[in-house]
This record gives sequence, C-alpha cells and structure tokens, in this order.
Amino acid sequence: MFADFSQALAAEHLPVPHQVAVQEQAAARAVARRAHDHAALARLLRMLGLPTDETTLIGLQPYLTDDSTDDQSTGEPPTMTTPNAFEAMALSMHHNGDAPETICEATGLTRTELEQLLAWAEAHRMAIRNRVARIRTDLTELAAHATSLAEVG
Repeated sequence: MFADFSQALAAEHLPVPHQVAVQEQAAARAVARRAHDHAALARLLRMLGLPTDETTLIGLQPYLTDDSTDDQSTGEPPTMTTPNAFEAMALSMHHNGDAPETICEATGLTRTELEQLLAWAEAHRMAIRNRVARIRTDLTELAAHATSLAEVG
C-alpha cells in the first residue's frame, strides 16, 4: 500500500473536461444500433434529448439494425449468432479443404452438427451480402438526396 497520497489528492482537484458532444455522439450510435428504422431512431433520440437534426440522422444511418437479415433465398433466419471455438475451428478446417471426417474427429462435432454449421455459415454469408447491398442502396439514395439538396440550395 502507498503511504504518500499527495498525488492522488492533487489529482482530485484537477478539472475534468466535459466532452458532451463526444458522449452524445457515442450515445446516439448506441441508440442507432438498436433502432429498426429511421423513424424509430428519431423517436428514440428525441426521447433521450439527443440531437435529431437531419445531418445527425443521416450520419447514423449505417448503424441502424435491420431484422430482415434472413437468408433471402430460404427466408430462414440464421439460427446461430457467433460460432464457438470448436465451430470456428471446424469452419476454418473446412475452408482449408479438410475432409469432413477429419473435421469431426478434431472438433468433436457430429456429422449432422457439421452440416448444420456449414449451412449456417452459408446463410450467414448470404445475410451479410444482402445487408451490404441494402447499405449500398441506402448510401446511393442518400447521395442522390444530398445532391438534390445541393442543387436546390
């Protein structure tokens, strides 16, 4: 234990800079990650007393979540969110070209579990591709909107 507390006592009297803008931005991003659409985001921000101007809402657009990340070809949502270490190892081994028997032996997964994992991984890739396509579309629309606003103004 320290006997000299003079530095700690001196530090207590130092001014703490208020970074309200940084804190508000972080809070707005956290809210956006949980909002489902533009209107819900605006409502949530307004309820929390955070800025809801158009510039803020446009900047938060990429953080919006979308429950429609289902695999568009099957309509089935991915059932797993994050693979555990054994599943990640199995996916890595599969990607490296190892035989299913080798993967099952090394990871302890059954053949059925491995097949389900591989199906999930493919659905997850499709969901990510679909989300990227939606984000690109949104960005294109936002760019067109910004261009039209610039032409008017």
